[in-house]
Amino acid sequence: WALPFGAALALFAPDLVHYVLGDKWAPATILLQLLGITGAVHQLGFNWTAFYRALGISRPQAVYASAAAVAFCAVPLPLLFVAGIDGFAYGMLAVMAAAWGTRAWYVKRLLPDVRLIALALRAAMPVLAASGVVLLMRVAESGSRGVGLVIAEIAAFVLVLLVVTWAQERPLLR
Repeated sequence: WALPFGAALALFAPDLVHYVLGDKWAPATILLQLLGITGAVHQLGFNWTAFYRALGISRPQAVYASAAAVAFCAVPLPLLFVAGIDGFAYGMLAVMAAAWGTRAWYVKRLLPDVRLIALALRAAMPVLAASGVVLLMRVAESGSRGVGLVIAEIAAFVLVLLVVTWAQERPLLR
């Protein structure tokens, strides 16, 4: 559920800040959105290390952690001092790319016939559909974003997510 939660956080962070957390949190809106995205992407293939642990190989996990740590020290940390919290948030995209790229390289090396992009797209399809519906609703919006509209968008997101998940994964869910 990390993928739908991360997408929902990215979509609804401004509303979360406005209606729940309060205006004191307004500077953290972009941070919430980008951490939602990076957290969601981080969960794709999260348990890849289990395959290497089963083989008694620990080097890939060490390289993965090192790549993420180097990316963190090289990009978001300096951006925090240069551009503030928004810089840090955008820098976390670099950490996500370094971590996910390292993960993908090692998974592909271990399982060369696995189509990682196809697997990721299949996992993301319900979230992409639900997010697309919300974005279309926003394009059609006119006027202010009242709490009723936000609730309608959240309901649409959840409904489309459930329907597409059910349609796509019916045998697995049974």
